Amino acid sequence: MKLRAPSSLAFLVFCFACGSLPRAVASENCGYPLSLNKSGFEIGEQPPTAVLPSNSTPLSLSVAFPPDGAVLGTPSIQVYGTYSGPPNTGISVNGEYPAIQDAASFTTQLIALSPGANPLSIVLTSQDGTSQTVTRTVQYNPSLVPDVSLIGFTSGDYAPKRIGFKLTTHVPAGQSAISLIEIDFNGDGNFEITTTDAGAPLAFDFTSPSVSLARARVTFDDGNSGTSPVVSESTFRVQMSALAYARESLCNLYYTMKHRLQAQDISGALNTVLTQDRADWQSAWQGLGVNLSTAANGLGEVVSGRISSSSADFVVATPDTEHPGDYAGFPLQFKRESTGVWRISEM
Repeated sequence: MKLRAPSSLAFLVFCFACGSLPRAVASENCGYPLSLNKSGFEIGEQPPTAVLPSNSTPLSLSVAFPPDGAVLGTPSIQVYGTYSGPPNTGISVNGEYPAIQDAASFTTQLIALSPGANPLSIVLTSQDGTSQTVTRTVQYNPSLVPDVSLIGFTSGDYAPKRIGFKLTTHVPAGQSAISLIEIDFNGDGNFEITTTDAGAPLAFDFTSPSVSLARARVTFDDGNSGTSPVVSESTFRVQMSALAYARESLCNLYYTMKHRLQAQDISGALNTVLTQDRADWQSAWQGLGVNLSTAANGLGEVVSGRISSSSADFVVATPDTEHPGDYAGFPLQFKRESTGVWRISEM
């Protein structure tokens, strides 16, 4: 069974020889469980579906870290907390750091700091443009270098994924050596690494969606049995997301556009596409006039795709009446804007 590109358009052609694809007549499919590499549509590796919040969920934003006025000795910082909002609500910091998100929590990648005061503007933005803002100011003092710093190579990704870590230590005054290094990667209270080698390779397999506070505990000693050792700790937050949640969010975005076009709601449909491209989309949709609803009715169902943290490529299909048993398909592409909100970029 094949997915055929319409002859009048230069659309991509995908082969579905890997399995039987039922006719695309079900309402609002979000992909069939085909085996594609890291697509969000795999069998078994991810849950088949995810529950999205309702469209009427009010915006709410709570920043757990950092506290306002925090003084840090590290040149970068994570921002994290909890939120609520309708589907495809995004979170960003200072307009350029989209957060890793699930349905209720968020974590940013490391944000670079400059010596002195650093204002942070954490903005929660809905798909339709409403927003909430929380501000923080943190001080970076380069002279306050911590004894221990644990940093992940990334703050998170889609599970499952192996994430590497870097541990930096500075032997405090009065001490002479490291006597013990203990690292709990997933925050369950058990140390997966116990060593005395500060240069030991560090990595952990995060196998499922989760929010973890990785913790490094380092014991320093001066070699004198009559004095107590010095113990210092550092934490790093890791947020692993579900591909199923991203998949459902992107499908919801596409079908929101489709429904609004069916209702002749061009202004609402424009909120689903990239901000800088809206004038072109508006012109094209208005050009269809009274045929807009009919054209929207002909848009197909999502059948497969691939998803990354910042972009996604889906395939939408409809039965091909000229070739019974085949499907006419076209690509559907998404990008994540700096607000953290996903938008349709091409169709």
